[in-house]
Amino acid sequence: MTKGAAITVRLDAAHSQILELSGKMVLRKVSLPKEAVLVVPMPLVFQPDGLGTAVSWVLQVGARRLSVSVSPLTGRIVTHDV
Repeated sequence: MTKGAAITVRLDAAHSQILELSGKMVLRKVSLPKEAVLVVPMPLVFQPDGLGTAVSWVLQVGARRLSVSVSPLTGRIVTHDV
């Protein structure tokens, strides 16, 4: 929001990383633990006005599974066990 540009968060499965992008510029890379499995149907996009895409990711580490989603109206990130 502070940059006035959409920010995209996507999975780089080949390198087991989550990438935060502004256009083609990588803002941040976060490496996932080797035991983590992340199911990403599509990237999350945060718009400058605070809105976000309505998509859920599933993160599994061992026996625990979490759903990670973004409220499309508020841009708030929501997690819960699945």
